[in-house]
Amino acid sequence: MSFYSKDKLLEFRALLCAMPKNHHKSSDSPGFYTIIDRAEAEEAGNLIIAENEIVEHKLSRGDAEQRRARARVVRVRSATVYRHMQAIQYVFRHAADHGAAPANAMKGVIWTTKQLDRLKAEEKDMRRLPWGDKLVDLLRTCAFTTPTGPGRDPHAVFWPTLIAPHSGMREEEALQLRTEDFDTMKGIPIIRVQSGEGQHIKGGTKYRIVPVHKNLIELGLLTYVQECRSKGQDWLFPNIDRCAAKGRLSGTFTKSFGHYRIQEGVYDPRRDFHSLRTHFNVELKRAKCPLEIRKRLLGHKLRDITEEHYDPEGSPIEEYKEWVDSIVSGAPTPHLRHIA
Repeated sequence: MSFYSKDKLLEFRALLCAMPKNHHKSSDSPGFYTIIDRAEAEEAGNLIIAENEIVEHKLSRGDAEQRRARARVVRVRSATVYRHMQAIQYVFRHAADHGAAPANAMKGVIWTTKQLDRLKAEEKDMRRLPWGDKLVDLLRTCAFTTPTGPGRDPHAVFWPTLIAPHSGMREEEALQLRTEDFDTMKGIPIIRVQSGEGQHIKGGTKYRIVPVHKNLIELGLLTYVQECRSKGQDWLFPNIDRCAAKGRLSGTFTKSFGHYRIQEGVYDPRRDFHSLRTHFNVELKRAKCPLEIRKRLLGHKLRDITEEHYDPEGSPIEEYKEWVDSIVSGAPTPHLRHIA
């Protein structure tokens, strides 16, 4: 532990700050220096092109600054760097407390609260936004408007993108759905969101039930599920590969969804796949849906003894169905082709 001096840790902090936001996360990552070198080379090339365009088109000062800003490679955010430094500081503090290191070398390396707040203030606000009215633009892209011929599967982004804003599922939860997860309760079609072999749920509850939205039924989701069953297909989306780093389906699909939005001209870094889940919650909240029902649908911990232990089943399934169906912003519109 004594090998890591303050200078070495400051160098590591600088490397973290220089890392591009969308850096390579797989198990065969080329390493810090290579990733940063590639990012700097890309940025340098982009800036040369930008400067040429500024001169050629005689851009104003404001337009020139905006063009240069677009040319820069987005780096890891301050909050992310700080979380890494907190984790490292824990190790060094523990080592110092037990005599494995002469002192906590992270002192003076990790930012103070004021320093972190100042860095955050200088960054562009990148907080996630719900899709809102922009969801219509997404649903007007080719995956949702191009008819699918007989025997052909829909576009890879079609069902996951539609399921999320109508159910509040996380990306991994939607991608890992099995045909056996679809069932009925009192005659109401439902989806069981649960952990299992090859299935992972992030925190919160390990099991929940979400009624199938009427829009998804109308678009043919249950028919698609039945077709998968008739083929002997367990997974709803068997062609999505797991990423090498964590074995998650979302690791590869996130890139596909990002490339798709870029190609279709609807890319917004603040509106990603998880924003579809945010959209679900916002729509329910605006419809005055009770917090207890929203938490159960989203899989959040109730943190209320009365609700969690004295009413484990929650409200009747009919009430959940009514609230889920109340979401109308993602309803099928004339441009959405049916695949049933």
